[in-house]
Amino acid sequence: MTSWLVRGLPRQFMEIWEKTELRRAVARGCWFSVGPAMLAGAKGRSLVLDVPRNRIVLESDGPFAQVSKRALHPWDVGLASQRLAEIWDVEHQGAIAIVRSNEKSLLNERGL
Repeated sequence: MTSWLVRGLPRQFMEIWEKTELRRAVARGCWFSVGPAMLAGAKGRSLVLDVPRNRIVLESDGPFAQVSKRALHPWDVGLASQRLAEIWDVEHQGAIAIVRSNEKSLLNERGL
């Protein structure tokens, strides 16, 4: 598990995690950034199911991450919201609304 403090706030990057690490991070109140590459694999999708929906924000990991042998770019973050919609069994617009609400909560939590 990789952990960074972003403006004093714990943010977790979900790399090669085990469920016990994930549970500890959830209990700490961490925010989780997920991107298309992570959500392309079965393990990443499984981990996302164990994260409270209200603690997930999106990232592209671009240009370092790839999906289908293509480098991702910041504008590819929409791929992550589409995959979250599938994982959460909601409409794509519903997933977008959840993530936007999370982004606002994260900023409010930091007084921004």
